[in-house]
Amino acid sequence: MTDPSWPQKVVWHGSNTHGVRLVDKYCEAWRTADMAVTGFASPLSTGKILDQKAYSCANRLIVLCIENSFMTDARK
Repeated sequence: MTDPSWPQKVVWHGSNTHGVRLVDKYCEAWRTADMAVTGFASPLSTGKILDQKAYSCANRLIVLCIENSFMTDARK
């Protein structure tokens, strides 16, 4: 958390509070740096990975890749 190459400790997520992607809040699939377009991101200092804060897509934040390993019980 002290790496100077990552000055803003904020992660892009583009989702609502339940983790569902919001098409208008994820910077056109992370392909635009337009200052007029915003996406949802979360400052890691809040402890809320899906905090609903809008940031200009011109910000150079990170995207965390998280694998969902949910498995259903096949015996049902």
